[in-house]
Amino acid sequence: MTAYQDAPGSDPTLTAARFRRTAVRLFTRVLAFFAVPGTPLLREQLQPAGRTEQVGGAGEEIQVAYVWPFSAALAAANALAAHPGQEGAVWRPVVERLVGEALPRYWDDSGPVPGYDSAVLERGGGQRYYDDNAWIGLELLRAARILGRPELVDQAERTFAFVISGWDDRLGGGIAWREGDPGSKNTCSNGPAALLAAELYLFTGDHVYLKWSERIYNWLVQTLQAPSGRFWDAIRQDGSIDRTFWTYNTGTPLETVVLLYRLFQDVTYLDAARWMVEGSRLFFDPIPSDSVVESDPISYPPPTPWFNAVLLRGYLRFAEVTGNSEPLRWFERSVRAALVQARDADGWFLPDWRGGLPRRGQAYLTLLDQAAMVEILARLAAWLEEGPASSLKVDD
Repeated sequence: MTAYQDAPGSDPTLTAARFRRTAVRLFTRVLAFFAVPGTPLLREQLQPAGRTEQVGGAGEEIQVAYVWPFSAALAAANALAAHPGQEGAVWRPVVERLVGEALPRYWDDSGPVPGYDSAVLERGGGQRYYDDNAWIGLELLRAARILGRPELVDQAERTFAFVISGWDDRLGGGIAWREGDPGSKNTCSNGPAALLAAELYLFTGDHVYLKWSERIYNWLVQTLQAPSGRFWDAIRQDGSIDRTFWTYNTGTPLETVVLLYRLFQDVTYLDAARWMVEGSRLFFDPIPSDSVVESDPISYPPPTPWFNAVLLRGYLRFAEVTGNSEPLRWFERSVRAALVQARDADGWFLPDWRGGLPRRGQAYLTLLDQAAMVEILARLAAWLEEGPASSLKVDD
C-alpha cells in the first residue's frame, strides 16, 4: 500500500466537511451494526475485521458492551450532538436514548456507595471500576449541557461520589483502579476523576469539587508524572511504578490543568500544560517538528484510537487557552491519512492509521475503536469549522 502524502495547501473547510460527513456515516453504521435488537443497548464487538454480518443468530447470545466502550459511544453521540443547528439537533435523540434508556441498565444501587457496574445488571453485572465511572460522569455533564437537563448533573454528582470513595491515604492518597482491589492506583482513574471534579465545580459552584480536583491532580503529578511530562500508568501497592505510557494518561491531566489555569490564572498551571504537551510529542512517530508544514512526514499516534481521542480533548482545551493549535495539526494530518489508508472495504477504521492490520489478539471490530473515530472526526471538524489559527508557532 502506498503511503498517504498531504495534498499541498489542504483546505480546512473542505477537510472539516469531509471529517463531519465521515463521522456521521460511521456513527450511523455503528448504531445499525452494533445495536442489540429490541433494546437500547449496544454490543461489544462485531465479527472479525473485514466482516460486518450481524452476530447473535439463533442460540447465540450477543455480548452487550461493557460500560467503558458504552461511554465511548456516548462520547461520540455527544460530539455530534454538540454541533450547532440542525446538524447537531438530529443527534440529540440518540444522546437522550443512551443516557435515558441504556445507561441506567449499568447502575448498581448496592452499597456502600452506588455506582455503575462494568456490565449491564440484567446480564449479571460486573465489578465496579472507578475509571469507568469517571468517564461516564464526564459524558453525563456533556449530555447535560447539550440537552439542557440539570438532572444529569445530579447523576454526575452521584457518580463522582462513587469515584471518590476509591480514595484512601495509602501511597499518600490517590484513587484505586477498581472497587475492592487495593493492588494499584492508576492514572486512568485519577486523571478523569480530577477532571470530573473540576467540571462539577463549573456546573455547581461547589468549592468541595474544586478542592478535590486540586488534591487529586497534585497527587497524580507528585506520584506518577515522568520527567518527560507524560504520566506513568500506575503505582502498585508495594510502591513500584508501572512505567507504561498511554496517550489518555496525558489527556486528562492536560484538560484538568488547563481548567485549573482558567479558574486560578496561575501561570504555573499553564507552564505545566505546556510541559505535558511538549512531552506528548514522544507519542507520535516520527516525533513532530516544532513548526509543522505540509511537506513534513506525517506523525502518527499509537494504534489506540480511544486513548488518542482523550488526548485530543486535552489538545483542544490547550488550544482554547493558548492559541497553540500545533498539536491539533499533528492529529488532523494523521486522520486525513487514515481516511485514505486505514479503512477496510466496508468503511470501518483500522486502529493503526498507517493502514496496518489489527494486532494479534485484536481481530475484532470493537465499539470502543469505532466510536472513538466518530468522536475524533467530529471534534476535529468542529475545530476546523471554527477557523484554527494559521500559525503553528508555539505560544509565547
